[in-house]
Amino acid sequence: FPTEADWVVDDTDLAISWSLDLDAVPTLLRIEGGVETARTTGWDRDRWEEFTGVSNLGPDLPPFKPG
Repeated sequence: FPTEADWVVDDTDLAISWSLDLDAVPTLLRIEGGVETARTTGWDRDRWEEFTGVSNLGPDLPPFKPG
């Protein structure tokens, strides 16, 4: 995971997670124009690939693991 990208935010105190109502990890959010338009919680390769439009995500991970 990149630690020095302009979109990486340190949420050690969980303030951002709290403000976004995140109660499980992993959670993937789609933000458009500063507004959340979609989210998916837990690891489900098929769902994440559909959500992101990226294929072959996490090939070394199990296909499904709840958040």
